[in-house]
Amino acid sequence: MIGTELHFKDKNITIYNCYCLPGKEHALHAMNIGDQCIVVGDFNSRSPSWGYENQDARGEEVEGWQTNMSLLLLNSPEDPPTFYSRSWMTTSTPDLAFAMEDKALKTTRQEMDQLGGNGHKPVLLRVEMNTARNATSTLPRWNYKKANWDHFTALTDELAVSINARSKNTNRGAKAITEAIIKSAKKTIPKGARKNYRPY
Repeated sequence: MIGTELHFKDKNITIYNCYCLPGKEHALHAMNIGDQCIVVGDFNSRSPSWGYENQDARGEEVEGWQTNMSLLLLNSPEDPPTFYSRSWMTTSTPDLAFAMEDKALKTTRQEMDQLGGNGHKPVLLRVEMNTARNATSTLPRWNYKKANWDHFTALTDELAVSINARSKNTNRGAKAITEAIIKSAKKTIPKGARKNYRPY
């Protein structure tokens, strides 16, 4: 992980570039995320929020970190893949970009042509430093239009089997049901925030 601070006249911006090794514990929470911050890198994670059909454990961790840090995702699910594996002849999107709202609303993201033998496409971020902040707030949300409801139903049914519906402790039962619903939703309903959000 590398972090640097850039100075533009009376404005500063912090940029982190990180690489999350597959199968290794990430260090995302080690970053000092401030109001003027952009995070980019290879996250080796899967989520419908950035174009995958399903979500893996790392994808859930990344989305949880994004929400906790109040970051906006600059990627869109419709963006083309950023990585081509010559060994497996497959494409994927491990390269993500996040920013605090103030910077996200002033940043455009563009994928460039592949360079040489590198499997990753360069991704260009342009940050407008002189534009007044857009007052529109973009908070993380559930994208119900793109939910896999069949999978959601199957997961909630599976998790509900272990819930003791006869328990006299209604608070405990309600908590168990809520946790089952949220756990199922995280695996089947895309969640996040993008500056140009389209629900469908």
